[in-house]
Amino acid sequence: MFASKEEIAGKRWKLPSQVKLLLALCVALGIGGGGAAVSTVSADAVVRPEHYGAVADDGLDDTRAIRQAMLEGAGAGLPVSLSPGTYRIAPPQAQWGFSNGGTDGDWTVTNAAYSSVGGGSLSATAAAAGPLSITSPAYLGLDAGKYKQVKLLLKNASDAEEATIFWTGAPGQPWTTLRSATIALTPYDTQATEYVFDLSGHAQWSGAVHQVSVRFGDDPASGVLELDHIRFDAGTVRNELMYSFSFLFHELQGLELAGDETVLLITDPVAGFFRCLDCSELSFEGITIEYETPPFIQGTVASIDQAASTFDFVPDPGYTLLEDPRFGELPRIWGTVRDADNPLLMKSSANDHINVNGWTKLSDGMTYRFQAAVPSQVGPGQIEAGDPFVMVTRDHGNGIFRLEESDTIAVTDVTVHGSSGATLVGYYTDGIEIDRLRIMRKPGSNQMIVTNADSVHVQSARTGPVVQDSLFEGVMDDIVAIYNRPLLISQIISETELHVQGISGSKVPRAGDRLQFFRAVNGVVLGTATVVSVQPDSLAPATKALITLDTPVAGLHAGSTPSDSDLVYNLSTVGAGFSITDSIFRDSRRNGLYLKSTDGWIEGNLFQNLGNAGVMLTDDPDVPNGPAPMNIHVLNNVTDHVNFLDVYSRHPYAAAITVFSQKSGRAVADGRNITDIVLEGNLVRNPVRNGIYLGGVRGAVLTDNEIEVTGTEAVNGVFAGLSIEHSDNIEVDGLTIADTRPQLTAGILIQGIVDNIAADRLSFALGAGVPDILDWSTAPLPEDALVVPVLGAGYGETGSSWINSGLKGHDGNLTRYSFAGNATASWTPELEAGTYEVFVYRVTSSNSEPASRLEVYHNAGVSQRVLDYTAGSAGWVSLGTYSFQAGTGGYVKLSHLDPLAPGGALRAAAVAFVRQE
Repeated sequence: MFASKEEIAGKRWKLPSQVKLLLALCVALGIGGGGAAVSTVSADAVVRPEHYGAVADDGLDDTRAIRQAMLEGAGAGLPVSLSPGTYRIAPPQAQWGFSNGGTDGDWTVTNAAYSSVGGGSLSATAAAAGPLSITSPAYLGLDAGKYKQVKLLLKNASDAEEATIFWTGAPGQPWTTLRSATIALTPYDTQATEYVFDLSGHAQWSGAVHQVSVRFGDDPASGVLELDHIRFDAGTVRNELMYSFSFLFHELQGLELAGDETVLLITDPVAGFFRCLDCSELSFEGITIEYETPPFIQGTVASIDQAASTFDFVPDPGYTLLEDPRFGELPRIWGTVRDADNPLLMKSSANDHINVNGWTKLSDGMTYRFQAAVPSQVGPGQIEAGDPFVMVTRDHGNGIFRLEESDTIAVTDVTVHGSSGATLVGYYTDGIEIDRLRIMRKPGSNQMIVTNADSVHVQSARTGPVVQDSLFEGVMDDIVAIYNRPLLISQIISETELHVQGISGSKVPRAGDRLQFFRAVNGVVLGTATVVSVQPDSLAPATKALITLDTPVAGLHAGSTPSDSDLVYNLSTVGAGFSITDSIFRDSRRNGLYLKSTDGWIEGNLFQNLGNAGVMLTDDPDVPNGPAPMNIHVLNNVTDHVNFLDVYSRHPYAAAITVFSQKSGRAVADGRNITDIVLEGNLVRNPVRNGIYLGGVRGAVLTDNEIEVTGTEAVNGVFAGLSIEHSDNIEVDGLTIADTRPQLTAGILIQGIVDNIAADRLSFALGAGVPDILDWSTAPLPEDALVVPVLGAGYGETGSSWINSGLKGHDGNLTRYSFAGNATASWTPELEAGTYEVFVYRVTSSNSEPASRLEVYHNAGVSQRVLDYTAGSAGWVSLGTYSFQAGTGGYVKLSHLDPLAPGGALRAAAVAFVRQE
């Protein structure tokens, strides 16, 4: 049933063998392929950026030279070696104003009798030798997907009637009319005119742009051209910011970038570092990445105006991003309130983010007034005067590494002191191996955070990432996230033929892929099948297709949104075979590990001071992403003070180690979708709520785990050392719980419909009156039960203010509630004479009546039971077995135990009567 670590490791791709090294030596020696050694190769068979003009610590931009070294090194199969010191890195230059020589002078002019650069223009006098042209420097690295237009401000005092732009996508690629576009010019013009090459519909304008050349006229031209500027235009400032990376490559193979006490200093606080599409065999080692201007803003809240929903903020010295006019163009801007005593952590009572609609700079020149988007987030317990505060930039797609549809990636001995977005994103990228990655505050700095989003974010990989011996701190989202985006069913042809479409970046499956069909509304797996064939859609082949299955799947629902279509998870692209070992995860906003994957190994890690769980094994149909995890081993880890943010710990499933299958509404699934989980040898210290939570699980073995609480921090609600809900086949062998908090509900709490739970070697050290084991389990209702629903025949109410509730009852049916002390509800069935077990459907909510009195009127009199409607799982609860006469003499009545002092909402759902043989 449970796979071994070796079996899991076998599901991962391995890094290349020594064949690559042999190939590199052959290239360096000029052996094979008819090629000689590259002229810029050092004696030690490496490529150095210094060969192309990059010099560490000279204060100049080194981006283009390093880009050239990367391409030359990868092309030759040779490592790129960075010297000790600091290289300055910037996004690719996208416009030239020709105000002086410098980089503007890197443009070359062909067929000109005379040319010059300066005074704000490039001037060229045509010669009779052929059409005049200007050519950019090589290794531009511009993103054709972003820059849809090339604009020239040109005074054409020549006879040229048209201009043609040519481009290449890689070194050595020839100029060709296939990669060109032509526009008309006004000859002998007396003023400057803006001319636009609109390349948005050109099939060849894609990927990275290596070099461009503009030719003026087809015939030998005469006259003078004065080019004021040439600009690659993204359309808007926001478009310019989106997916802005210093290095962009397409189909790059074999890059090895190695540093030696090397710092790569990113000069644009919004930009990312490295993006690659359809690349393979990339290696990064021995480098430190940091930003010249921090990619976030931190400081102190000077004052608040709760009535106006504003707060005044003073940035710390050096955090100047608010002065950048581009900052206000980002898609969404928000920040986090920090703990006044320890700004490395978030304020536990505040929301996990504060959305900001805008700001103004005040007259003192150093204070900014922010307008909060949610008024309730300004005031006591939320953002208050004196609080440290951090504003982040994200939702722009940037970060340190972005790897799309690539494979075999190694990140080794890399330190990151800041990231404008997620540190490493893998999208349909396989074989990511991370060793000694350090996401950490720069020593000696006062920075409160490091990265504005996740650290390792892997979506839809066929083989999961390996993370080992690494450090993660100051992360503003989940530290490691592995998951898959589902497909929707757009049309059902038959039980084996379906039209599917991707959402949020998901792609159609391949033949041979294994699919899981999931109904979100109740959280149930409907079936699994293997794809036999795929017929891609002619207009959207990557995201739409007709698929044929090897096995019929009955009862599926089609639709156009996740709310009306069943979800289709591709189990072949869930990051299976991941391994996360011997690493530290601390001082961050959300989860340490947020995993919706299979066949994984988690061992020897420390999770400390995290806003949410240390380990979260879950699915999330509301986003949607998934699937429910399967075959995961969690061994010998330590969690310490996690779930400390109130916004997360208020959830009943909050735990240091959370294993939780969901249905819509973030409630525990009806199905047992998470399978084959091993939790062994883990130490859970000071959880704020549950130590370990299992919900919607079938098949888990918990061995020799320990839960130890030495503090007093706790939530107001139901929680336990181990909480088990709606699960079966759970084996607990060796569990120690030492927790004397008086708020603890139980050492072990069992809720919902459960089956086959076995426990041995249990040890409890709990507070007075706290039970070792508390069984709040419910039972499934037999099919022949007589159910009296709310507002159905036989249902009645007394008192005032009964209204419909948003909480759903059995099978999603209506429920009602009233806060009135004199409110009652009753259920009166028409029965045959006999003995019946009576059930009430309990719906739970924190504002419900904790002392709800249920009276059963039967042949022998009246029997009473008091239920707490604030705690436990929603479900059927037995009120006992009683004898009833034929007719309507028997009934059940609901009321407050103390009508003069009701403790909350009295909630009415359904009552059922089950005849006993």
